[in-house]
Amino acid sequence: MLRFKYAKEGKKFRTKLFKIFILISLVPLIIISYDSLSVTIRTREKNIAELQALAIENTSDKVKKFLDQKMEVFNLIVSGEADDIREIDAANLDHLIESLKESAGDVEEISFASRNGQELVKLSQDPKLLNISDSPEFITAAAGQNYFSGVVYTDKGPVMRMASRIENKNQQIIGIIAATIDLNPVQGILEKIKLGSTGFVYLVDDAGRLIASSNNYAPAGEPLLEVPLVKDTVAGNLHDGLASEEQYTDRLGQKVIFASRPMGKVNWFVISEWPRDDAYSVINEILLRSAIIIASSLILILILAFVFARQVVKPIEILKEGARQIAGGNLDYCLDLETDDEFAALRERFNEMIKALKENKKLKDEFVFIAAHELRAPVTAIKGYLSMVLDGSFGRIPVAAEKNLKIVEGANERLVQLVQDLLEVARNESGTLKVSLSPLKISESIQTVIKELSPMAGQKGLKIVYKDPFEKNVQADAFKLKEVLVNLVTNAIKYTPTSGEILISHEIKGKELLTSVKDSGIGIAPEDMGKLFNKFYRVKTEETAKIEGTGLGLFISKEIVERMGGRIEVESQPGKGSTFSFSLLIS
Repeated sequence: MLRFKYAKEGKKFRTKLFKIFILISLVPLIIISYDSLSVTIRTREKNIAELQALAIENTSDKVKKFLDQKMEVFNLIVSGEADDIREIDAANLDHLIESLKESAGDVEEISFASRNGQELVKLSQDPKLLNISDSPEFITAAAGQNYFSGVVYTDKGPVMRMASRIENKNQQIIGIIAATIDLNPVQGILEKIKLGSTGFVYLVDDAGRLIASSNNYAPAGEPLLEVPLVKDTVAGNLHDGLASEEQYTDRLGQKVIFASRPMGKVNWFVISEWPRDDAYSVINEILLRSAIIIASSLILILILAFVFARQVVKPIEILKEGARQIAGGNLDYCLDLETDDEFAALRERFNEMIKALKENKKLKDEFVFIAAHELRAPVTAIKGYLSMVLDGSFGRIPVAAEKNLKIVEGANERLVQLVQDLLEVARNESGTLKVSLSPLKISESIQTVIKELSPMAGQKGLKIVYKDPFEKNVQADAFKLKEVLVNLVTNAIKYTPTSGEILISHEIKGKELLTSVKDSGIGIAPEDMGKLFNKFYRVKTEETAKIEGTGLGLFISKEIVERMGGRIEVESQPGKGSTFSFSLLIS
């Protein structure tokens, strides 16, 4: 069974307003946040490139300075006018060697060679001569340029050969000086270079072997050509300073940002690797803070949206309640809306409308009451005279005339009922409908109604069944209760096909007695159930087209039951009958 319920309201204006407010507020916030983050990320990418370039340049400058300091010590000018280094006696050479070691530090295997390439190996006390005129260090130094050999990796660490020319006081070349220098101090230079928390720099030679690193990346001499970017660097395939564009996964499995640059002067390369997570840690912090700000803003927007929507919708809710009260017939309702905007003017117009409706309703009710009251006398007179004519009080009438007069009598009966119903409605709406409650046995009222309406039911082959009569008293108006029962049972007879059954039953619910009139009729569609108790409403279908009625019976029944302190409701399903129930207080 489908129980009547009021239709649910559509989507509320407040919800729409709430969504619009959030949309208007969030879209700019999201756009601004996205733009700010994009600018921040691009700026950070540029900063990473600049910081790596700066770290590489700083490393290169410090290493070059270290090599230059070593080389300056070897740029000797010997006092006197000697034409060849061999003209200097051994004592002076020994003194010169000790001075060089003291000045240069980390220097070993110092040797001299004459200007024709005859080398004095190690100490002058061992004047074994070797011809090195065709060696790179002699050729380079003799030509007036400083010589740097490739790096050699020993058990003590990386070393390299350096060579420079020796001049007399007239700036004439009289020989060359060469020495092997220790490169371990370069490690200390690199360890002072900082790049974020975990970024580092390192030096590789022209064979891709590690010279030194700022974080002990690998032992000196470790070949690194298996790293593609290192290989490309040594091969000269990378452009200078592409820090933010070159990335790879290192041997520890972390993404790093790679940058490199040749050092010049010596065939070395400075390389920087910066783990991406560390390089962009500031971005992660910004993202976290932005997320907190956006979340806080969203919460604030939600609160403001709720308050704003409530403030805007509140007057509408008041107007809505006013409209509901008017639709329910409460024309004494007055809008209580205190605002200083357009809603105040709307309130005044609304109250004026209520006043006008109240006056119109009063005039209408007076007219209906007067018209119905004035009609009652003539239609009652017509009914009486028709009854007398049909009874033969004025003589015998022809059969044809009798047949037509019975049709007139039926029409007059309907007119009498309509006038009676209109009077009931007029009394109800004018407040003059009187209901006098007293204890009475509802079973007696039901038995009386069944007795009166059984002939009507019998004409359609229907049977009225009263199940389990209730013997206690209820609070009701005897005359009005009978009117309700007559309306409900009459409707059940009208809308039930032949050979059906009408069942009257009771159910006790707390302190109330629920009386039901159930039929096996045509039933009611869901869309019609919400209008059944409206004035003059009748279900319009092919099945109900020929059924007579004023459309006031259920409205009057509902008003009477409510005035007796009860309620009325309906359950129905098309094709399976209807059940009308009303409640009264048990006395």
